[in-house]
Amino acid sequence: MPKIGGIIHGRDLGKAGKYSAGKKVIYCKCPDCGRERWLTLRPQNASGYSRCQSCCGKEVSAKWLPHGRGENSPHWKGGKTLHHQGYVICWISEDSPYYPMATHRRWGGGTIFEHRLVIAQSLKRCLERQEHVHHINGIKSDNRLENLELISQSNHILYKSMCAHCPLRKEVKELKEKLRLKG
Repeated sequence: MPKIGGIIHGRDLGKAGKYSAGKKVIYCKCPDCGRERWLTLRPQNASGYSRCQSCCGKEVSAKWLPHGRGENSPHWKGGKTLHHQGYVICWISEDSPYYPMATHRRWGGGTIFEHRLVIAQSLKRCLERQEHVHHINGIKSDNRLENLELISQSNHILYKSMCAHCPLRKEVKELKEKLRLKG
């Protein structure tokens, strides 16, 4: 039985393909569950202690993230990002009353589209899945309350076809095209 911290070459394990023959491996013990296994030697596991995959997915204790999560993290950039379709996405914490609307729940919080959050905050309740939010002027990142409208799924399909012909949307498209040509 190898001892914790023992380092050998991958080819000495006899597991072809799992470990590169030219790389060294270290025998580690997970500090959380106590499971022992071989890992490719890296600076972060050179001490002989490394968390296993199943424990890394569990709730991370304060000793692993002493700086905190979300707004307490030194890497916090406001909690907003832009979705590839043009919508603004916000990060909300687990203790938010709007957390049940969040998608991609992990690490003590989740993400939510900002336009849905704005409408939910104005109504002071969570939105149902079948409730859709329509951007009146067609600009997906314009999440002012006066530009948003709560509608049903069937009405949203109608709005997409009818609103595409309204003068306001045409003007927005023309302005976007002008900006694209200038830039």
